[in-house]
Amino acid sequence: MKLIIATFNIQNKYKIKDYSGIDSYGDHVIELVNFINDNNIDIIGIQELTSNYKKRLVKLINKKYKIVGKYRFTCLGNLIPIIKKYNETNSIITNKEILSTRTIHLPFFPRLPRIVTTINLKIKNKEIRVINTHLEHREKTIRSKQLMRIIKLLKKNNKDTILMGDFNAVVEDIEFKKFMQELKNLNYKRIDINTPTHRIRNHPIDHIFIPNKWEINNINIPKLNKKISDHKPIIVEVTI
Repeated sequence: MKLIIATFNIQNKYKIKDYSGIDSYGDHVIELVNFINDNNIDIIGIQELTSNYKKRLVKLINKKYKIVGKYRFTCLGNLIPIIKKYNETNSIITNKEILSTRTIHLPFFPRLPRIVTTINLKIKNKEIRVINTHLEHREKTIRSKQLMRIIKLLKKNNKDTILMGDFNAVVEDIEFKKFMQELKNLNYKRIDINTPTHRIRNHPIDHIFIPNKWEINNINIPKLNKKISDHKPIIVEVTI
């Protein structure tokens, strides 16, 4: 059975008041919806999704898709202007049957809260888990703690899992090397890409991990409108 999986940090343009996915360069919500439809994506992890963007996305996306994921400050954060612009979700969008979902906080103090969104999906009588995250971008010690917490989550789980997101780390980073080795020990592999996924970084900081036993059919980092985000999406087709 084939699955098309993607991860995409859509960039919270917090300097734009009440950013809703629209700026002087276009309507990026429509671009995101078209991207999902055009690539027949089954599961996509989205990072930096804010409340106004999400409201429009829910209205515009094909009804076969469901969007799950709570906010880093919970929904109450959307009522406080100074917090609202930083109140993001790591949402997962899928056209598959959702059995359960949960949002978990990662170690973050004294920086902004960081979370993982998890869902359990039923796909042709097979249950799989999806984890989407967006990790600390400045403090390596905090990011290292977050990576180790994710490893603990994987060790507690006995289901085949897709792990994806913006890890703000490259494969050369010491703490990320350790993380990848831990994943290897748990029989997971990284989707092997070398193309930069961020406008500034020279190496990919967005990653997807899947079980070793899954076959990789195709990998794509499409070129979208550069103004939609400072990141590029990753798409992978697998056979499970």
